[in-house]
Amino acid sequence: MKRLIIFLAIITLSVTLRAQNYTGGDFLRARTSIENGKYGLAIQICNEALASGSDYRYLLLRAEAFLGSGEVKNALSDFAGANQIVPFSGDYGMATCYSVTGNSDLAVACLERHLQSPFKKSERDILLDPAFNNIETSDPWKRLWKKNWYTQLEKGLSEVEYLVENGRLSEAREVEERLRSVYSDKPGLYYIQGIVRMAEGNEKDAIFFFKRSIDEGFNSIDLWSDYIDCLMTSGNFSSAAVTAIDAISSFPEEPSLLIRRAEALRLMGDRSKAVETIDYFLDIFPDDEEAIKLAGQVSYEIKAYPESLRYFSRNIANHPGNPECFNERARVYYATGSWEFAVSDYSMSLDLDPVNGEIWYLKGLTLLKMGRNREGCRDLKMALKYGFKKASAEISRNCIK
Repeated sequence: MKRLIIFLAIITLSVTLRAQNYTGGDFLRARTSIENGKYGLAIQICNEALASGSDYRYLLLRAEAFLGSGEVKNALSDFAGANQIVPFSGDYGMATCYSVTGNSDLAVACLERHLQSPFKKSERDILLDPAFNNIETSDPWKRLWKKNWYTQLEKGLSEVEYLVENGRLSEAREVEERLRSVYSDKPGLYYIQGIVRMAEGNEKDAIFFFKRSIDEGFNSIDLWSDYIDCLMTSGNFSSAAVTAIDAISSFPEEPSLLIRRAEALRLMGDRSKAVETIDYFLDIFPDDEEAIKLAGQVSYEIKAYPESLRYFSRNIANHPGNPECFNERARVYYATGSWEFAVSDYSMSLDLDPVNGEIWYLKGLTLLKMGRNREGCRDLKMALKYGFKKASAEISRNCIK
C-alpha cells in the first residue's frame, strides 16, 4: 500500500516549492464548476486539460461532471479510464454510477474493490453519500456491511475525530492510548496522536506526529490541513507556507490549501507573494468571502487603503448579512480618519449583532474622536454591559468628570 501511495505522490501535479507558479488552476476551476452545477463548463475544462496529456484526476473530475449532468454512460467510461491509469482510483465513482441506475450488484462489487484499495473512504462518508440512496435497502448492500472492512485503527481515527470535535479530549486520549498498545508504529496512529496533541494545545508534539505520519506514507487532505494549521498556531509561518505547497502538489483541486498558504505568507511578512497567491485564487473564485477578506487585510497592512476598501466593500455587497464584513471596512475608515463612515459601518454591524461588546467599544472610540463624547460614552457603557472589560479604562478616562 505504501508503495502505491508513493507512486501516486510521484505522478501528482508538479508544483514548484518556492515559486508562485501554480499549475493546478484547471483542477480548481473544474472542481468549483462542478460544485456550482456548471457541469458543461467542468467537462470543457477537463477536455482541454486531457488534450495535452492523460491525468487520471481529470478523468475523475470529468466523470463526476458527466454524472451530475445525467450522462451515466460517459461517467462510467471515464471512471474506468482512470482505473486503467491508476488502479482502483475510479472504483468508488463506478459504484455511484451503478447505484444511480439501481444496479445494486455491480455497485456493491465496485464498492468492495474500493474498500480494499488505498483510496478507501471512511465508513461514515460512504454511508452518508446520497449517491447510494437507491440501493441502501437492497440485499447486496446489507450483505456488504456485514463484513468488517475497517481496522480498529481506522475506526479509532473516526472516533477520535468525533470526540475532539465535541470537546471530549479525555476520552480521545483514552482511545489513543488503547490503540497505541496495538498499533505502535503505524502512520495512522501518528496522525491520531497529532490530532489529540493539537486539541490539547501541545503544538510542538502535534507537529512532530503530523510530520511523522506524512513521512510514513499517510496522505489525506485532513492531515495536511491539520499540519499546516498547527504550524500556523505555533507561529512557524515559513514552514506552513512551504508545507502548503507540498500539500497542493498532492491535492491541487483543494482550494483551502491556497488560502492557508496566502495567510501563512501574510503572517510571515511576505505580503507581495501573499497578494500573488490571493489574486491567483480570486481569478478562479472571484466571490470567495475568505479570500476577499484576506486580500483586504493584506492591503490594509501595507497601507494600500483604497484597495483595501474595494475588497471589503466587495464582501459587503456579496454578504450584506455578515456583520464582520462591516467591521473590516470600518477599521479602514478609522485608520484613514473617515470617522463618519466608520461609525456608519459599526452601526450596521451592531444592527446585525447588537450584543457584540467589542464593536460597541470601537464605535464609542470613533465617536470620541469626532468630539461626540456623549454618544461615545453611551456606546462605551454598552460595550462594558456586553462584557468588553477594556471599555472600563476608556470610561474612566473620558466619561467620568
